[in-house]
Amino acid sequence: MSLPSLPFDPSCCLIGGEWQNSASLEKLELINPSDGSILTETASGYENDIDAAITSAQNLSLIHI
Repeated sequence: MSLPSLPFDPSCCLIGGEWQNSASLEKLELINPSDGSILTETASGYENDIDAAITSAQNLSLIHI
């Protein structure tokens, strides 16, 4: 089983509305639980990625208040 073509790169993190490489460039395997096959690899968000995503979300919430 393979995934359909995705409209984004699963090896990147969505931060501030833009797809960016993870700070660590590490990947996580997304495994199909029914047969154990690897479906794809996804970005492994690192501390810097998480901090950037939180800051972006906080800034966005301030704009919409």
